[in-house]
Amino acid sequence: MDIVDKKTVLIVDDDSIICEVLNAALDAEYHVITAHSGEECLSRVEEYKPVLIILDIDMEGMNGYDTCIKLRAAQHAMPVIFLSSCDSLDERLKAFDAGGDDFLSKPTDNQIILRKVQLAIQAKAARDALVNEKDSFESMAMIFLDSMGESGTLQNYTRANFECPDYKTLLDNTLQTTRHLGLECHIQLRLPDGSISCTPNGQTTGPLEESILTQASTMGRLFQFKKRLVTNFENITILIVNMPDNVEVAGRIRDNIAILAEIADAFVKSITLRQHAQASTERINRANLSAGSAIEILRQKYRAQQVETRMLQHDLIEQVEKTYIYLGLTDKQEQLVTDVMKKCSERILELFEQSDELEKQFSIIADALKPESTN
Repeated sequence: MDIVDKKTVLIVDDDSIICEVLNAALDAEYHVITAHSGEECLSRVEEYKPVLIILDIDMEGMNGYDTCIKLRAAQHAMPVIFLSSCDSLDERLKAFDAGGDDFLSKPTDNQIILRKVQLAIQAKAARDALVNEKDSFESMAMIFLDSMGESGTLQNYTRANFECPDYKTLLDNTLQTTRHLGLECHIQLRLPDGSISCTPNGQTTGPLEESILTQASTMGRLFQFKKRLVTNFENITILIVNMPDNVEVAGRIRDNIAILAEIADAFVKSITLRQHAQASTERINRANLSAGSAIEILRQKYRAQQVETRMLQHDLIEQVEKTYIYLGLTDKQEQLVTDVMKKCSERILELFEQSDELEKQFSIIADALKPESTN
């Protein structure tokens, strides 16, 4: 096996012969390096990053226990197999208390040494795999919870704007939602009669910021430059200024902000349609009131004309009858003139009676033009 492909094992013993024996047992399968003191061991660990250490307990200077304690304090987690000529329970307990993983007594068989090294490395790899799997599951769970929370935020935003009365309220709700998503955003809503914008702190944008948002609105649906992300729809531009470096989180933000912008764009259109409909309704109501008032005036004038016409007819007959004395008419002639005038008067009155239908039509039109009462 090429040395490049071999895992590195560090043997620490102040006895060179022991080091050579252990090297002979492991050299075929591992890249073996040696150290002859605890201090040299710590230095070699930093330089070579071995996957396992065989550590003699009885050394001059720093003994094996102290060396292992320093290794663990420095967050080195590779397996440590203690080696000692004293195989007592007390020694073994001290070895485990110092952070050791196994214990070998001198002298020992080469096959046992090799097998223990193999098993210790395999056990460490299995533990690392379990830790990685646990971390992966925890990360997936956190991503899922974050995603659920973000989905809930978008749902709350949608519900909050179903009855949104105006563009300013929509702008405020949109800014608040971006804050809940942990984003700092400049937002511009483009409206039929202009635009309204705000900064991440909710203040109205200045001329420079407004020009940046207007320019950003021409950059396509999504455009990212370093920590800035622009999202555009027909009626809205959202400029994020604090995009994270984490690729996965940034991708989720791009998805969420695109959904948020699309929802906001739809609400801008909804508010515009609602305001246009409300304005049209108000114009129609005003026109109906004016028409109703005009019809009522016409009806009153028509009634007055009827009354005045009746009075004029009555006065006409009386005035004509008073002039008979000056006309030198016979009684028969006077009666004839009177009958003719009365017949004409009766005919006019009949026409007035027929006009009752016109009065009904006036009433129907006037009632239809009255605006509906609102509770």
